[in-house]
Amino acid sequence: MARYYVWVTSQACAQNKLFLSILNTTADQIVKLESLYLVNSKLSSVTGVGIEFDALKITAITGGTAVTPVPADSGDGTAASFTCVHTATSVTGSTIFFSHFTSDDEVGVTGAFPTQMIERFGNLLPTPLILKKNIGLALKQITASTAGSFGVLAIVNILQV
Repeated sequence: MARYYVWVTSQACAQNKLFLSILNTTADQIVKLESLYLVNSKLSSVTGVGIEFDALKITAITGGTAVTPVPADSGDGTAASFTCVHTATSVTGSTIFFSHFTSDDEVGVTGAFPTQMIERFGNLLPTPLILKKNIGLALKQITASTAGSFGVLAIVNILQV
């Protein structure tokens, strides 16, 4: 088993934006998505804006900017057998695993830091997701807001079959 960190740095909010898309592209492995964290960057002054993110089950990704998974064990090397992108043009699939509701409020330096830390370590996944060949997950903003910014952290295990 090889474990990887997949980090999407802070991205500005936008309706229907695909913050992170992960797809297993190989039949001889299982991609086990252990953890998924949404990190409110709190980099802008925002008040009273609710945000909905949907975690979608997908079967294909079009476009986007590649995200390089970083091995938790330096001996594991590069992970070339699954696709990770942010801001994909589109994804195929619309089944919703779950929705996550949050706020992008910026509540000042003293208030924002504890709130950000609580959100940062709140795993969105109630159980790990097992992604077999041509199955993946996309985290998509649903609400019509351009206020605020979020990063995404995924912890992924690659299991050979």
